[in-house]
Amino acid sequence: MKIAQKVTIQNQINRLINLGFPKLLNVTDQEYLNSFSIVGEPSFDEYKNLFDIPVIVDPRIPFEKLISTVGIDNYLNISDIKHFSTDMFRPYIFYTHDSKRYASHTAATAIHEFEPDEEGCTLQELIFFYLHFPHLFEGIAMDAILTDFRQADYHPCLLKVTEKTEIGAHWHHDLTAGINILSKGKRLFMFNLA
Repeated sequence: MKIAQKVTIQNQINRLINLGFPKLLNVTDQEYLNSFSIVGEPSFDEYKNLFDIPVIVDPRIPFEKLISTVGIDNYLNISDIKHFSTDMFRPYIFYTHDSKRYASHTAATAIHEFEPDEEGCTLQELIFFYLHFPHLFEGIAMDAILTDFRQADYHPCLLKVTEKTEIGAHWHHDLTAGINILSKGKRLFMFNLA
């Protein structure tokens, strides 16, 4: 693993600990840290220059606790959100970009331009991306197109156009300026739970 990537991953784990994620799971900081055991190489050569940003996701944190801990306002009814997360039950890393690749696309057109090993992100992944890289959200909305809101042609998004970040929704064919589509490589790195 490259030193810069190792530092990025360690910084993200430390951020989760500092935000109090161990307490949300009723474990000590050390027990939480141990759940991020790396066995093998947590990067994929084929993602170089395509998906260069690793993002740690901890799916063990319930949705309501996650958004309140991160400080995001939610204006959507949770029962209307489908496919909030992947089926993962342990921490993992996904690899993405800065979201500018599909800045001038609707969700529908972005999907048609995805590489064979590329897909959208879930709302849970988008929230963790925000948690680790909030500066990439300034003045824009970013869509989570693997998560549906009410029906398959609406997706939740994170909006950061004021001081407060909010969860909203966009239509699948919305071409409003300032909407970015976050995508990721389909391959994920799974941490070994200690």
